[in-house]
Amino acid sequence: MHGTSDFPALLTGVGNRSLREGYSVAASPLKKLAKTALASDFRTNDILGIEGFGTLSEVTEHGEITAKTTVEVKNAWALKTYAGSFALTRKALINDDLGAMGRVPAELGVAAAETENAALAALLLSNPIMSDGNALFSTAHGNEMAPEIIDLTTLDKARKAMRLQVRADGSPIAVNPKHLVVGPELETSAETATMPGPTPAWYDQNPFRNAFTVEVEPRIRSKFWYLFADPATAPVLLVGHLASAPGPQISSREGWEVLGREFRVVLDFAVAVTDWRGVVRNPFAG
Repeated sequence: MHGTSDFPALLTGVGNRSLREGYSVAASPLKKLAKTALASDFRTNDILGIEGFGTLSEVTEHGEITAKTTVEVKNAWALKTYAGSFALTRKALINDDLGAMGRVPAELGVAAAETENAALAALLLSNPIMSDGNALFSTAHGNEMAPEIIDLTTLDKARKAMRLQVRADGSPIAVNPKHLVVGPELETSAETATMPGPTPAWYDQNPFRNAFTVEVEPRIRSKFWYLFADPATAPVLLVGHLASAPGPQISSREGWEVLGREFRVVLDFAVAVTDWRGVVRNPFAG
């Protein structure tokens, strides 16, 4: 358990003191780009489907109908459990005249949110191997660009790469590029390339004016940038939770063998990549 000696300024300090406001964790735009799912237990969850029958064949004079076939698509994910605890002695609680320790449950909730944020960003940056044996971003998937800065030319290349994605049978897919995801290093470049310029002439000449929503993920510390499709039509990321506990479960109890209070947070969640066709990456490193 933590005692008064662990927080001397808060719990044993004298004189005029005040409690500063806490910082909110930086929200991750990747969460709103991810599909959400619930699992009833910790077994592997398969996302299954069939994809494409190609085009229909003309019926001959003799009425012969051509048989069609399709392929199975499979992606899998499984929940993991994350947890943390914090304990205070009775003396520390009584000495907490500023009420700092009353923030413990909220801060544990923040820690849970940051765990999900960090996991999503790490997954995207790790370029995981997909079920077809290729990396998420690869030439095989047609979504890895040559490293270049964000400008009208490279945005055009990224949008074209996404528009050219196809289903397993080779038919075009309806995918709408919508979100430009960058780290702090490229925020200004992204806004410059997608927002109207200072003059009407520039506004008229910029084909990407307001075409994409710029999303800044502070956990991307490189100059990589990503063009995501509308997740409603072509989801790439998935965040899963336990159906019976969809989110952090925070609880506390009085100590029995030691006087004090214990706090605990438990979070059951998973992050996964379900498809590659809704995102294009440019690994710019200049």
